[in-house]
Amino acid sequence: MQSSQLLIEREKMLRGASTELGKTTMGAQYGQANSVKWDNHFTLSQDIPNPGLFGKQKLLADARIKSSELNLAVTKQELVLQVKSAWYQLAWLQSVKYLLQRQDTLYRNFLKAAEVRYRTGETRMLEQSTAQTRLNENNNQVQRNVADIRIAQINLQRLLNSKDEISIAMENIIRLDGSSITPTATLPADHPLTAYLQQEIKVNEQTIKVEKAKGGPDFSVGYFNQSIYGFQNTDGTEKFYDFGKRFHGVQASVSFPIFNKPYASRVRAAKVDQQIAESNLELARNNLNGQFREALQQYE
Repeated sequence: MQSSQLLIEREKMLRGASTELGKTTMGAQYGQANSVKWDNHFTLSQDIPNPGLFGKQKLLADARIKSSELNLAVTKQELVLQVKSAWYQLAWLQSVKYLLQRQDTLYRNFLKAAEVRYRTGETRMLEQSTAQTRLNENNNQVQRNVADIRIAQINLQRLLNSKDEISIAMENIIRLDGSSITPTATLPADHPLTAYLQQEIKVNEQTIKVEKAKGGPDFSVGYFNQSIYGFQNTDGTEKFYDFGKRFHGVQASVSFPIFNKPYASRVRAAKVDQQIAESNLELARNNLNGQFREALQQYE
């Protein structure tokens, strides 16, 4: 449960990365770029991914957050089932323990009676041997039952994440009302597992949109600042500029994929992932319905 909760926190934190611009680039150049004098040239540029990508990545992050929340519900449902199953297993084993204790008393009395009848000549040795065998068999079952109870206690202790030994009360156990359970009952449509797998399909749908957006044009903007040492013709007049005079400007560019095959391949792969998610949902529904019908049959 704690790990599933941390997964939600992780996805929420990753949502902040959906608007990542990338690193800002700073550059410097020093040399004889304009004349025999050594000038310097500084640049500052920022790459900007396809703006449409940001919105789609946010939607994908939201879908993953929802998926992790539903995964928490699945984890909780599975844990509840395991705890209930372990609890009833332990309760049943303790009930068997009481039955075996009663049988032990009966077999001991049976053995005593058989020994008396054998000494008095009323019966043969077979009845006494049979009584002793039944008592020994019951003793073996008692020892096995003690071990099974200890195993069930350890299992329940593990599921509850408890360091203390587990014991359960056997008084006032209420028989569950099964009047609402009929052979025609159906599995609830809002089962946590199917809800989670349906959300996984939505996650893959958003992933396809993100991969398509990655194939769109990207942009870059920049600023440069440089020196041009020497005489320059300004308004028809030759003026001298030293390194204290700076020249600057801006630059912009756009990049787009000429070789589109890698982008198309990732889109196709994402579509296959969506088909896998749809198949997993159908498989889970079939398995759950089968398990539900099996449980109904066992109850009947």
